[in-house]
Amino acid sequence: MLLKRPFKFENVWGQVDSIGDFVKAIWDDFNASGSSSFILAKELNFLEYKLKDWTRDVFGHLDTKLGVLVEKVKVLDAKE
Repeated sequence: MLLKRPFKFENVWGQVDSIGDFVKAIWDDFNASGSSSFILAKELNFLEYKLKDWTRDVFGHLDTKLGVLVEKVKVLDAKE
C-alpha cells in the first residue's frame, strides 16, 4: 500500500507574483455539492493536486534539484 505524502507549502510559491491569481482561478473553477466541510475538503484536495502540477511546470522537480545541489555541496566540502 502506498502512503500519500503529506501536503507541504513550498516557500518558493510566495516568490511568484502570479500564485494568488492561480489559486483564485483554481478555487473559483471547482464546483462541488454537499455539506460545507465536504466541499472545503474536496476544494483543498483539488487545489493540492493543481499546485503540485503547477510547481512541476514552473520549477521542475524541486526535491530532485535539491538532492543534486546537496550532493554538489558535499563534493565541494570534501575538496575543501
